[in-house]
Amino acid sequence: MNFKASLRWKFSLFLTGVVLGSVLLTGWLINKGFDTNFKKYLLKTYELQTEDFLSLLQETYQLAGNWERVVNSPEGRRLIMSNPSLLKLEDSKSNTLLHQGLGRRYMVRGGLANRRVKVYPLVVQNQVIGRAWLLSTNPAGLITHADLAFQQSVNRMIIFSIIILGVIALGLGFWGANYLIINRLGRLKQAFATLAAGDLKVRIKDSSQDELGELATDFNTTAENLLHLEELKKSYLSETAHELRTPLTTIRSHLEAFQDGIITPNQESLSLVMEEVMNLTSLLNDLQDLTSSTGLCKNLRSLPLDLNLILANLAEKFRPLAAEHDLTIIVELPTIPLYLKGDPEAFTKIVNNLLSNAIKFSVPGGKIIIILQKEASQIKISIADQGIGVQPEEIPKIFERFYRIDPSRSRRTGGSGLGLSIVKELTEAMGGTVKVESRPEAGSIFTLTFPAPPSF
Repeated sequence: MNFKASLRWKFSLFLTGVVLGSVLLTGWLINKGFDTNFKKYLLKTYELQTEDFLSLLQETYQLAGNWERVVNSPEGRRLIMSNPSLLKLEDSKSNTLLHQGLGRRYMVRGGLANRRVKVYPLVVQNQVIGRAWLLSTNPAGLITHADLAFQQSVNRMIIFSIIILGVIALGLGFWGANYLIINRLGRLKQAFATLAAGDLKVRIKDSSQDELGELATDFNTTAENLLHLEELKKSYLSETAHELRTPLTTIRSHLEAFQDGIITPNQESLSLVMEEVMNLTSLLNDLQDLTSSTGLCKNLRSLPLDLNLILANLAEKFRPLAAEHDLTIIVELPTIPLYLKGDPEAFTKIVNNLLSNAIKFSVPGGKIIIILQKEASQIKISIADQGIGVQPEEIPKIFERFYRIDPSRSRRTGGSGLGLSIVKELTEAMGGTVKVESRPEAGSIFTLTFPAPPSF
């Protein structure tokens, strides 16, 4: 597998970068926080030690009575030497009593810039008896070897802990990525490849409720729809081939009989041949509708349509055909004309198909009612018949291509199974919806709903 194209490697590199960055940032923040608080601790400790030292120095002077006894006595010298940050000791007249350098107990960090000196007055019974020069309390410039060793040991422990946590997080991350994402994506990829190869029965078993689970569900639904459509197409093509073969066989047999002189061409035989030719023409027209409706959906015009006028004209057009089937067409139109923006050819084809369907499935003596009305911000067109109706389980399928309510019907009685699918495609392309209400032996009502346009 190409390294650059591998999602597993890309995700692994991304996860490694995130974990490494998080580890470094966490380690730096912890170390910075510890260093800051450790310096505060050293500062506070040093201040307390300085206060205790100055207090003891003043008490020693008060007991001794003068500086000479303090400096020369063993107790005084031990006290003075106990504080290595003491640089100089003066009496009240600024005479230097003691001057010493920085002891070995402390390390100087940062050079002379950190070696600030502070002068503390020494007071006994409200009288200044001298001054003590002490090294600055800046802990960055004054730190013991023991303090430094402690700080370094803590830092090592922090680094070790961060590394261990980073390795654990990385391991869990890789495991989770592989199990929860990469492997599931691999199954999806394989399923898509299988589907693309033509196996429409492939399915993905993934019952999780996350995005990948939803994607798997959508894939299964798509594959199921494709399989269903493929089965409908095969059934339709098989039936179409059969129905093409039947009239062609009839026409061929009659023509051969004419040529051989077996049958003398007359009105009856020629009418039979013409009927089969018309059947072929009807079938070809249906196939043409299947392709032209798709093209029409992509190139719809947006023109003002006078719905009152169009529906009235279409009703007049279909009245002779309805009369042949002993049917009556009734049109109920509002007194104020309603307009719609859309493609006149597409809209005419929609209503044509619905009226043809209503006539085809109505029983003699029935009525076909066309109703146009406006409800709130919607325009509704209903076409109702008093025909054979549709079974409830058939209703969700009647808008599918090639679907026939009664598979036993031929083209002459059941049509091609394309009319209602064309109605749905064109209606939705014009921004509308179509729905059907039906009961067996009671008839059907097809309702077209479009958003009402602004006033013209």
